[in-house]
Parts: sequence; structure tokens; C-alpha cells
Amino acid sequence: MSRLGLKIFVRMSLVVMVVFALTYATNRYLLPKYMVYQHKAHLSELVGEIEKLGAEAALVQIERLAHEYDVTLIHTPYVQDENELNENVRYLLNRQGITLSKFWISSWSMEELNHDKTVMKLYNQEKLNTSFLVAFVHKEGTLFVMGDTIAHAMDPLAMANQLYVYITLGGLVLTIALSWLVARRIVKPLAKLGDTAEQISRLSFQQAEVKTGDEIEALARSINKMSANLEQSHQALQDRNDNLRTFISNISHEVKTPLALIKAYTLGMKDGLDDGTYLDVIEQQTDEIQHIVDKLLHLSRMQTEDYALEQVEFRGLLQQCLMQYKLALEQAGLAWRLQDEAEQTIVQGDAGKLLIVLDNLMSNAVSYASGTMVAGRLYNEGSTLVFCLRNHMLGRLEGEIEKLWEPFYVGEPSRHKQRSGTGLGLSIVRAILHKHGASAYLTWEDGQFSFEMKLPLADGSSDAAT
Repeated sequence: MSRLGLKIFVRMSLVVMVVFALTYATNRYLLPKYMVYQHKAHLSELVGEIEKLGAEAALVQIERLAHEYDVTLIHTPYVQDENELNENVRYLLNRQGITLSKFWISSWSMEELNHDKTVMKLYNQEKLNTSFLVAFVHKEGTLFVMGDTIAHAMDPLAMANQLYVYITLGGLVLTIALSWLVARRIVKPLAKLGDTAEQISRLSFQQAEVKTGDEIEALARSINKMSANLEQSHQALQDRNDNLRTFISNISHEVKTPLALIKAYTLGMKDGLDDGTYLDVIEQQTDEIQHIVDKLLHLSRMQTEDYALEQVEFRGLLQQCLMQYKLALEQAGLAWRLQDEAEQTIVQGDAGKLLIVLDNLMSNAVSYASGTMVAGRLYNEGSTLVFCLRNHMLGRLEGEIEKLWEPFYVGEPSRHKQRSGTGLGLSIVRAILHKHGASAYLTWEDGQFSFEMKLPLADGSSDAAT
């Protein structure tokens, strides 16, 4: 038997034994007293009715009362002589078929009766294995004697208790069988859940098939859900690790080249080969390294620092950004077209951070656009301002579009300086928009790359827009 089965058996056995002990104690000590109490209550009702009727009416109805209450009921004139009174009562009881070995109306009882008090006595008849409960009522010179025989219940109770012992032993045997069945029903699915949990701990994200229709099945569903979530998280972590390895490879290449040039030109200067341009080359390569470091620090800062949110006119920020990229667009042979349909463009945000978002988006558009146009659209949707940016790109991004958000993922695998980067631009964009409570989406369809973000309008702007 399993440990769980043993626990179930022990606890069920304790319940059986406690029930037996309570039953035995009740039969042994409480039941006899309860039986006497019930007989006394029964006689007390009869006494009350005689008191209410009075002596004359009670004598007329004495047979009815005896039959109705199923007791022995006699009456005799009340005399002060103790011996005479006892002889009269014994004689009348004998006529009713009641022969008592121990019966006597004591002087104390007679004194109580003289004061019109009801006297109730229990006479133990050991030879007959019974007791005789008697109530004496003195009413208007007449003594009413009413008695009820109480059989001694100890022998039947002893037999009943002996039977209970056998029943308890049988119950323990039945408990073993039930414990085994219950434990089997509980332990088997739990063992399956334990195996599943063990496999999950080994990064084998399995599902447990448990159909019990109770809390164990609910637990299995929770474990299966946890397994699925852990598998997704594990896969996401592996993807991030892969991106990290790619990033390290990219960043190593980006840093290695300028460092090699710096070292080469430094050695050339030591050998006296400087033609006057070596310092310029060293400065240029140092700037390249500084640019990479600044990008990394910039991403970290965007994720942790506090933002000063205020009402910002987004259309003005967009125009400011376009002024900075006017020359870059012309040099790349790209035309800019904006479809402005927004009635309200005042958003709740940090102007400096939103300008960084636009700068990164326009930088990517200029660097990666393969067509002749970069298109934008500005419109209201409920309580948000939506900004879309679209341009054609070379290459294929199916299945990789969401990876562009990763801080170490570079969509362009080449090392061309004009087209490759650290893969931090969109990560910075997402970090900033997350701080603004905004949403952002990337799509790729038929060679066209599209970015969309939804910024919450400032208080009152959404009402005006509708």
C-alpha cells in the first residue's frame, strides 16, 4: 500500500474506532439513565393529569388512565399507619400481578405525602432483573400509586456492545479495502501528474491526460497550462539567446573593424608613415565605436528612466523630424507622402522621447527603403492617434517580422555599413511606446514593410475628435 493509501486507511480506521467508542460509552453509561428519565417523564405526565382532574374524577377514570398511559395504577385510602398502608398497597399490587421483593413506603415518604407532595421512588428487583418506578400521589384522602416496570438493559447492551466489536472489526477490514480503492483512484492520476512534473523539470514539456472529473483533473489542467506556458517561455528564451549570440557576433564585427583600423594607423604613426590623415581615420573609427556604445546605453535608459508626460502636438513633432530627414530622403532618391486625416493630434507623452521614436522610424525607412517613396498616414481612432509608416524593402521577412522587436536581432544579415545596424532601433521604439501606454504593430506584405503605433490622446482631445 502506498503512503497515501496508508494515511487514508489510518484516518478512516480512526473514524470507525471513534464511532465505536462513542456508541459503546453511550450504551454502557448513558442509555440506562436515559431510559429511567423517559419513564419518569411518562409518570410525571400521568401525575399532572390526576392533579388536574382531582381525586373523585380520577377514581372514575382510573381504568382509562391506566390503559392510556400503559402503567399499573391502583388507589387505596390513605392511613397514617405505615405498616397498614404498605400492606394495603402490596395487596393491591399483587392483585395486578405485581410482586415486589423490595418495596416499602418509608416514613420519610409518608411525611412528604402528608404535605401533598408527589413522591417518586425506584425499587430495584435484582432477582427479576428489573426495576419498578413508582409515583405516589396523596389526593383528598386517597393514595394513588402508579408504577412502571423498567427492564434492566445491561445484559442486552453487553450483547449489543459485543456485536459492535465484531462490526468494528469487519469495518476495519472494509476500511482496508476502501482505502486501497480510494488510494488507487487518487494515487494513480497523482503519480501521472508527478511523472509529468518530473518531465517538465527536465525541460520536456509534456501534457498529462487525467480524466477524473474532480479537483485532480482541474490540477492536471493547471499543470498542462503551466507546461504550455513554460514551453513558450523556454522557446522565447532560446530565441533571445540566439538573438544575443547573433548580436554578439554583429557587435564584435562592428567593434573589431574600427579597433583593427585604430591599431593599424597607430602603429603607422609610430613608424612615421602618417601622411596627415591617420588621426582623422582614428577619430572616425572611434566615433563608430562610440555610436554603438551610445545605442546600448540609450536602450537601457529608455527602459528605466522616468518620463515627463504632458500634452504634445504630434503633428508638429512629425514635421520637425521630417525637416531633419529632408536632405537624407533626397539623397536616397525617396519622396515623402503624408495622408493626414487626423482631427486631433494632441497626445499625452514626452516630446523628447516621441521625437526619438520618429527619428528611429525615419532612419530605418531611409536606410532600408528599396522603392521611390516613403508613405505616412495620420488619423484618429476612438481615443487614440494612429500613425502609420510604410515603405518597400528588399528581401523577405516572413516569419521574422516579430523578431525585429528584439534588441539584438538584425533583419539585414549583410555587413554593408549603409544597410546593417545593431538591431537596437525598434527595441528603443518599443521601450518608449510601452512607457507611454501605446501599442505598436509591424506587418510585412508583398515586399512592403509597415509600422503602426497608437498613442492615447490627451484628456479632452478624444471628445473633440468624436
